[in-house]
Amino acid sequence: LGAMDFGIIVDGAVIVIENIVRRLSERPAGSGRLGARNTIADAVIEIGRPTLFSMLIIIIAHVPIFALQRHEGRIFAPMAYTIISALIGSLLLSLTLVPVLSLWLLGKGVAHGDNRLVTTAKRLYQPVLTTALRFPRTVLTMAMGLLLGGASLLPFLGTEFLPELNEGTMWVNINQPPSVSLSETKVTCRKVREILHSFPEVTTVVSKAGRPEDGTDPKPISMTETFVGMKPQEDWPAGITRNQLLADMRKALQVLPGIDVSFSQPIRDNVLESISQIDGQIVIKVFGEDVRTISELADHILAQVSKVRGVSAAAIDRPGTLPQLDIVVDRARAARHGLNAADIEDVIEATLGGKITSEIWEGDRRFDVAVRLPERERNDLDAIRAITISTPSGTPIPLADVASITVSDGKVNISHEDGRRLAAISIFISGRDMGSVVAEMKAVVAQEVLLPTGYGLTWGGEFENQERAMRRLALIVPISVFMIFVLLFNTFGSASNALLILANIPFALIGGVVALLVTGIPLSVSAAIGFIALMGQAVLNGVVMVSLFNDLVASGRRREDAVAEGALLRLRTVLMTTLLAMLGMLPMALSSGIGSEVQRPLAVVIIGGLVSAVALTLVVLPVIYLVVGEPHRLFRARLGSASPAGRPPTEPALSSSPGPENNGKV
Repeated sequence: LGAMDFGIIVDGAVIVIENIVRRLSERPAGSGRLGARNTIADAVIEIGRPTLFSMLIIIIAHVPIFALQRHEGRIFAPMAYTIISALIGSLLLSLTLVPVLSLWLLGKGVAHGDNRLVTTAKRLYQPVLTTALRFPRTVLTMAMGLLLGGASLLPFLGTEFLPELNEGTMWVNINQPPSVSLSETKVTCRKVREILHSFPEVTTVVSKAGRPEDGTDPKPISMTETFVGMKPQEDWPAGITRNQLLADMRKALQVLPGIDVSFSQPIRDNVLESISQIDGQIVIKVFGEDVRTISELADHILAQVSKVRGVSAAAIDRPGTLPQLDIVVDRARAARHGLNAADIEDVIEATLGGKITSEIWEGDRRFDVAVRLPERERNDLDAIRAITISTPSGTPIPLADVASITVSDGKVNISHEDGRRLAAISIFISGRDMGSVVAEMKAVVAQEVLLPTGYGLTWGGEFENQERAMRRLALIVPISVFMIFVLLFNTFGSASNALLILANIPFALIGGVVALLVTGIPLSVSAAIGFIALMGQAVLNGVVMVSLFNDLVASGRRREDAVAEGALLRLRTVLMTTLLAMLGMLPMALSSGIGSEVQRPLAVVIIGGLVSAVALTLVVLPVIYLVVGEPHRLFRARLGSASPAGRPPTEPALSSSPGPENNGKV
């Protein structure tokens, strides 16, 4: 991601070289190498200030990326560091090395004639610009309509935290009844491996049951995980997609009774568990005091959310009960026999749990020796009731005389968080964006589930991360925009010019929103990073255009002539910088390799945003600039042509050295 766009990186050099070429073509013939050097120096001075501030603005636009936290921060911070470092290097080279190379390579002279592409673009652009300048009210009304229309599309965008990366492998989680034996778990794991290995796309299948030896992943023996190695997707049978393969695998595993299956990927599985300690894209946690009430609420919520479209798998984390031996000492009856509870508990510990009575040494190794009843008698309720206890008088009595002994069901797992008991529901989503699924689930739960007093629930998982990241960006991005405004104000010395250029940002965002909607990509943190990067690129063209307008006005041109001439002069620069940025993003937008899922939303947003931004820069921006300087034009029915009909505006004859009117400043 760090080398995401070579087009943005070379923008500074493009602007400088384009101005050098234009100025060299205007110098008198036979001025010699000294004249070429002075012309290049003047051209760099002329364009250096807007280039410097344009690149600084792009750098500042990437600052909000550093404010991201946790997983999204670890993913995108390297990109921001790399882009900013590359832009700083590009800026330095554009203002130092590029002029020197231009003197060597272009000092003898250069033809500044437009090629066919630029000539065609100018032929198409000039009547559009002329018409826009004649009807400013219509242009601004249409622009506001497009802006409002783009804003109205936002509710139709789905939302998610981060696109799911294709890691090239699969991770299959299988939950069995909590009372399953170790031998039965081994049989199930073997059958799962055989079924998964039967698919031609699979190369390796490795399963794991329970917790590892280091205890880092505490899971019971009923929870098994299976790693599935896959062939490269280009080696799969024709027409098979990843989603279709997952559906086929899920259907094939349904022949095994009593199991719940969920599919993930190794890295994604670890990331999900690190977010909320529960394996699931969305995790609903029900808090309360009574374990039975919590379980009933969790079952009710599970039944409701499972009906929501887009929920591919939903289950309660570590559910179920296990049979347990319940021995309750009757203290009153024990006292009549002269026994206390500790005496009875010692007997229970020794006979059922085992008690160390001695130790054995083998060389320098020591082994504890414990005694307890044989397994056959420990599993026999009548044998346990008949265990004898010696009284102080020496008379043995059975354990059943001083304790009630029953078998009851006990919870497999009782989780706690912040000192409160909870039950967790893990949910996986497929075929629908996370934001709309969560919104529908919240509505269903609020309508169908009534929480008793003292009980509550929270929504976590990736949804929690998404909300946190978006809240942080909503705070940082306005600060970044304000910093861009300060730089623009310092560049032009005019708040109106700064606000005029900042108007490019919302129009660029329109194109990004439309691009996401057309491609069916939800709004994620990755797409939000694309919008952030788009801000700097959108402002760049505005700076280049407005700086020339101001320069022409300062040189004595009428405002309408300056706008018409400057827009045509900067057409090539705007098209070059925009096309370079778009072409640089095109491989990311079209890529399908591992990691492309995170790159694609970012690239689609920038490409779509640049399309709408260049339309504003070339059509709406000149109109706004003219209206801001001469507000009365907005109230005229028709605005006269900025240049004589049928004759294109001519290029300004800028002097090769700063004149007294502008003192070399932009």
